[in-house]
Amino acid sequence: MALEVISFGTLSRLYELLLKDDNKKDVAKQFGLKKIDIMENWLHALSILRNSCAHHSRIWNRRFTVRILLPYNTVSPFIDRVTISTVKQNKLFAYLCCVKYILDIISPDNDFQKKLLALIDDGGNLLSLKEMGFPDNWKFLSVWK
Repeated sequence: MALEVISFGTLSRLYELLLKDDNKKDVAKQFGLKKIDIMENWLHALSILRNSCAHHSRIWNRRFTVRILLPYNTVSPFIDRVTISTVKQNKLFAYLCCVKYILDIISPDNDFQKKLLALIDDGGNLLSLKEMGFPDNWKFLSVWK
């Protein structure tokens, strides 16, 4: 119950401070991640993204200070190994892939992708997907299908 009222940053820090034991592995496993280091990195990186959004910071062509780790051996569909090597880990696209991956596990019927596509469509000529790290074939990647 306490986890419902703490901040995302505090949740990230709590997970980081847990002993590296079976409990910590089980949390990562619930999200189809085989390494706890990736779960720690994702929580930290996504707390930065969340804070940027909450404080109205620019995220559309930002280079984040935390490089989000992109695993190629996830349980649920994510990004293939070849594509991972081309994705910039400090750009918004990499972060959004991780958000989509987690949301699909937590809430399989979420409408994140639909809303993201609407935002991109409303962006007009000023919005450059390339500046945000989106590869040309991004809609065909496993995590976005």
